[in-house]
This record gives sequence, structure tokens and C-alpha cells, in this order.
Amino acid sequence: MTANAVTQDDKLIDDWLSIVDSVERAQRRMLIDIERSGVSPATFQVLQLLLRAEDHRLPMSRLAKSLSMTGGGFTKLADRMARDGLIDRRHSDTDRRVIRAQLTEQGEQLAIESVQRFRESLSDYLLPSMSPATVHALAQAMNALSDSLATEFITGLDESVFEVVATPRDPSLPDRRSGRNGREPWTDAQRAAHRAALEAEIEAAENATAAAPTPPPSSDLPSHDPHFGTIE
Repeated sequence: MTANAVTQDDKLIDDWLSIVDSVERAQRRMLIDIERSGVSPATFQVLQLLLRAEDHRLPMSRLAKSLSMTGGGFTKLADRMARDGLIDRRHSDTDRRVIRAQLTEQGEQLAIESVQRFRESLSDYLLPSMSPATVHALAQAMNALSDSLATEFITGLDESVFEVVATPRDPSLPDRRSGRNGREPWTDAQRAAHRAALEAEIEAAENATAAAPTPPPSSDLPSHDPHFGTIE
């Protein structure tokens, strides 16, 4: 391999790692306000997908694929959201094999609030550096990459791994079904503590990224669960 080829390979690695690092940092920052309200990033993804869907409902398998999760992993997330009163799970009227998740009234309200917070974060932290056209072009490139990997990362997932479960509410979980807009408001002390913890986590992650050496290129692909889609 020539010196020029090595330089080009190194540049490609640097460019890709720069993209990954920048997106991860931006996403962490833009999710802070949502996490302050007690909504995890994965829960937010489900909420915004269901909010935009017809009748605010989608098949569980489609949601799992959108989040690149196994059937078992997504079932656990859906269990938590159902216990929090954010979604209901029902069999499809046209195909009993299909399980659909649907926003409850409380879930719809939380989804609207969370999406609005995220839009404000986009305006504050993304648009000053990138135009909507640039974001769209980047999204198209990433979608092409995602499509090329879809058959490798998401295979064998069907509705048989999901169940409609009537789970009693876990009393140890925060009760979102009381208080303003169906949720108990946080105290000032809780907000301050949560914000400090998030900012400390982001700072630690950024420091670790800056200090870590660039890993050597590897031809090894990540291994994948051969039982993808089974309940864990």
C-alpha cells in the first residue's frame, strides 16, 4: 500500500469518526431538556413516532426496527411505557398476529410537549451551524447507509415475539398519572440535581472522547445476536 493510499485511508477514518462524534455530542445536548422532564431518549423516539402516525398507533415490530432494537429489548421498553400510562397495546383489527402500540391521552400530551422541546433545541443548537438544506442532505446520506445495513442488522423480526400484556403498575416507578398535564411536576431541587448530573455526564463523555486515542481500523464486523427478535 502506498503512502498516499494510507493517508487517504486515515483521512476517511478521521472523517467518519468526526461525523459520529459530532452527531453524538449534538444529540446529547439537544436531549437534555427532554431528559429533564423525565423522558428517556428511547421513550422520546417512540413518542414522536407514534405522534406522527395515523391514529397515533404503529405495529410493535415497526417501532422496534425504527429504534434498531430486538423484539425482547423493545418489549421491555414498551412494558415501562405501558406501566407509565403512555401507551396501550392491542391486537390489530385486521390481523390478530399484529400487535400495535397506541398513544394514550396522557402519552399524546407528553409527546406533544417533548417534540416541542426538541424543536426548540434544534433551533438553539443545530440551525445556527447548519442550514435545513444541509441537514436534509446529511439525512439522505445517512438513510442510504442505514438502508444498506438494514438486512444485516434487522432480520427475522416478526409479531410473534410481542405480547399484549396487562401489567399492573409498578409502585416504585414515578407516577405520571397525577398532577398537571397528567404528570407530577418536578421540584426545583429535582430539576437542579438532574440538570447537574446530565451536564456532568456530558462533560465526562466529551473529556473521555478527547483523551482517547484513535482506534486502529478493523475489518471485523460487529457480531449480532443469532436469535434476534426472541424475548430476552
